[in-house]
Amino acid sequence: SVEIYALPGSLLSGNQQYRANVGADFFNNIFDPETSKSIEAGVKFTALRGALTGTLAVYQLTKDNVLASDNDNPGFSVAIGKARSRGVELDVNGHLPGDIDILISYAYTDAEAREAVNDPNFAAQILPGDKLIDIPDHNLNIQVAKHFEWAGRGAQLGAGMQYVGKRLGETGTDFTLPSHLLVRLFGSADVIDGVELFGTVSNLFDVAWYASSYSSVWVQPGTPRTATIGLRARF
Repeated sequence: SVEIYALPGSLLSGNQQYRANVGADFFNNIFDPETSKSIEAGVKFTALRGALTGTLAVYQLTKDNVLASDNDNPGFSVAIGKARSRGVELDVNGHLPGDIDILISYAYTDAEAREAVNDPNFAAQILPGDKLIDIPDHNLNIQVAKHFEWAGRGAQLGAGMQYVGKRLGETGTDFTLPSHLLVRLFGSADVIDGVELFGTVSNLFDVAWYASSYSSVWVQPGTPRTATIGLRARF
């Protein structure tokens, strides 16, 4: 079955959101808040007699009063920038035959500046159409988990993967962070009533990846392969 919907908070309902800009300009005036308007619509669907459900949505978000460098007063910022992001989001989850849970999430994002301003950190020029930093075009997450019984108690084993596309890493340049693919294994088992043993191996193949940056000399490296094991108690 398929259901078409328009989400609350769209331009159709005249919704506008505000987010405070921290700080003050050269004249010690508090920045005007960043404002945003969005429109979003899509479909909800079910399959396999309700065992699989999901949503597919398209959206556009515009922002005003984004902080930018003050050309007349170096070292200070002004709230004059404009930005726009639009894209597609898909979310699917279900409980399949064989006691298998599946989660799929995909997002395509086109985020760009809509006004000629200077970057507030390094005063590099931003032109309309320039990409926003640290926002990948493609982001995909998949997770599968199998539930079963072990020694008469509940247990699960699963795996997940995350793909993040390449991203602009510094305003006003062609410096980009490369795409990466991370794989995770996890499992858990009830050992006694109310106590669960769990374990996770993140970044299974020990991939070198980068979480974020705001310049070519400030890049946050991602976490290497990491294993955890522990007990979780429920009261």
